[in-house]
Amino acid sequence: MASSRRALLILMAAQMAGMFRGGLVSPILSLLVRQRGLSLQEVGVYAMCGTAGWLVFEPIIGAASDRVRKRLLFTVSYVGSSLVYLAYPYASTLLDFSVLAFAMSSVASFGSVSTRALVADLIPPEGRGRTYGRYMAGVGAAQVVAPVIGGFASEHLGYSVPFLLAAALGAVPLVLVWMMGDVDGPRAAAGPSGGYREAATPEVLGIISVRGLYFVNFTFRMSFLPILLHESPNIRASESQIGGLISVIGLASAAGHAVVGGISDRLGAGRVAVASCLLISASYLLYLAADGVASLYVLGLAQGALIAAAEVSMMMQLVSVAPAGRSGLAMGLYAEAENVAGIAAGPALGNAYAAFGAAGLVGVLSASIGASAALAYALLKKKG
Repeated sequence: MASSRRALLILMAAQMAGMFRGGLVSPILSLLVRQRGLSLQEVGVYAMCGTAGWLVFEPIIGAASDRVRKRLLFTVSYVGSSLVYLAYPYASTLLDFSVLAFAMSSVASFGSVSTRALVADLIPPEGRGRTYGRYMAGVGAAQVVAPVIGGFASEHLGYSVPFLLAAALGAVPLVLVWMMGDVDGPRAAAGPSGGYREAATPEVLGIISVRGLYFVNFTFRMSFLPILLHESPNIRASESQIGGLISVIGLASAAGHAVVGGISDRLGAGRVAVASCLLISASYLLYLAADGVASLYVLGLAQGALIAAAEVSMMMQLVSVAPAGRSGLAMGLYAEAENVAGIAAGPALGNAYAAFGAAGLVGVLSASIGASAALAYALLKKKG
C-alpha cells in the first residue's frame, strides 16, 4: 500500500483537476439552460434532476466504497463525466438538460463518496481538522482560476468551449488516481441491512440533518446565482464578471480552509458549524442590497471564508463520529442528506424566484441556512 501522505497528495491533485473542470462550466451552466429557453420553474426542475442521480447512487456507492477498489469507482466517474460534458452543447430542451443533469450526478456519485471516504481514511487522527483544512485549501485553489477562464471563454468564444475543455481535462485526474496504487482503507464485511444500521448512529444522524438543511446553499450557487446576477436590473453581470465572482468566492474559500481546520480543532467542529451557518444566512440577505459588481466581490470574499468554515466543520464533525470501518457508509448517508435537500431545493427556489423575484429566492435560501444553524446549535454544540 502506498504511504498515506503520498496517497493524500495525489488524491488532492486529482480532486483539484476535477474541481478545475467543474469550475470551467460553473459560470455558464445555468446561463446555457436559460439561453435555450427554459423558464425559472424549469430551471428548478433541471436542478432537481441534477440531484436525483446522487440521490439514487451515492448510498449504493457509499456501501460499495468500503469493499470495492476506489480507483475503479474513480474511473467510472471521470470517463462518464467527460462524455456528459461533450453532450451538453447539443442539448436544447428541458428533457435534454434533465437527462444530462441526471447522468452527470450519477457518474459523479462514483467519485464523490469515494473521495470523501478515502480522505477520511487517510487523514491522521492527530490534528485532523488542520490537515483536512489544508487539503481542502489545495483543492479549492483550482476554483480560483477556472471560473474566470470559463466565463471569459464562454463570453468571447461561445458556450461550447468550456464544456469541451472540461471533457478533455478528464484524462488528468484519471491518470492521477491510477498512480496512487491500492490505497483503500480497512474493508468492512457486510452486516445486517448492508451495515447502514451500524453507520446510522444518533451522532451521525445529527450532523447529516444539519448538512441537509445547509445544502440549499449549494443548489442556489450552482443553479440560480448566475441567473440572478445576469438578469438582475441592478447588476446585469456578464459571463466574465460572474466567473470573476465565483473565483473570488473560491479564493476566499481556499484561504479560509487553510486556517479554519485548526480553529475547528480548538473550538470544536459543532461550534464552528453553528457560527458559520448563522453568518452565511445573514450574508445572503446582503444580495438584495447589492448595486454593482464591486459590492458583490466584497460579499463574495466574506462568503467564501464562511463557506470554508461550514464545510470543514461539518465534515470534521462527521469524521469524528463515524463508526470505525463504516466511513463509506457514513459518507453515503451524509451525501444522501444533501441529495434529499437538493431534490426539494430546486423546485422551491425556482418557484420562489418566479413568484416573488430575488427577494423570495434569497428569503427561502436564508431561512433554510438559518434553520441549519439552529439545528446545529441543538445537536452539535456539545459534541464538536
